[in-house]
Amino acid sequence: MAKIKICPECHTGNSPGDVECCECGYDLSGVPLSEEAFQESTVPHNEPEQGASSEDMDAQPVQSTETTESTETKPAKICTCGQINSPTMKFCAKCRGSIKNQPRVFIDAGRYQRAMDELQEIKKNVQNSETPRTPVREHTGTPVFTLKSATDDYSFSIDPQHSLAVIGRENQMAEYLHDKGYVSRRHAKVGYRGDLVSITDLNSSNGTFINYRKITAGEEELLHEGDRVSLGGPWNEDQKDPDTAYFTVQYTKDEQ
Repeated sequence: MAKIKICPECHTGNSPGDVECCECGYDLSGVPLSEEAFQESTVPHNEPEQGASSEDMDAQPVQSTETTESTETKPAKICTCGQINSPTMKFCAKCRGSIKNQPRVFIDAGRYQRAMDELQEIKKNVQNSETPRTPVREHTGTPVFTLKSATDDYSFSIDPQHSLAVIGRENQMAEYLHDKGYVSRRHAKVGYRGDLVSITDLNSSNGTFINYRKITAGEEELLHEGDRVSLGGPWNEDQKDPDTAYFTVQYTKDEQ
């Protein structure tokens, strides 16, 4: 008897390794495996029941195995921007606006699949593209400023010779921020002020934080060695929100 994952949303059987329902896109990561047996009808379709004539057999309706809704349509959430999203998503994959309260609708399965394929292609292009960023050039005196991710897997630097950068999901640092749902497309700007760098929130949706404190949009704040900067929400020691970006400030002297 094969083991499968049964979607609690649409009750579709999925393979044991699936993390998302093949029918409705529901998150299956926490769904346990179930044993499912497929039982054949006790009355063969090609034989009449006892006492039934051949004419009676011909007159008996044949039960359709098609499920019109599941084979021809797919559940989805359509954002106000027009983007088709998986029904389990909380933020639009295109504009990142909230779709938590958007109702689920059934759309043509082909249209749904085309939309999902387009989103996958966009995501690949963003991940594979190298967003232009200010190169670090040789200089003396003023140190190079770096934002280093809390997970130590990404860093972004600017140097005094090219001292201004706008950061966000669709600006510099996009290769790291593109899937951070609480970060705005044009979130903040950083630039040198003497030997230090300042950061200014550009009226982002969820704010910019320095050492747990939310800064005022439009006002410059100087950043010092070791400061903790978070985009989209306050710093959380115990549990990092995947939609928020967390960084530590570093200044590095040029030894040349």
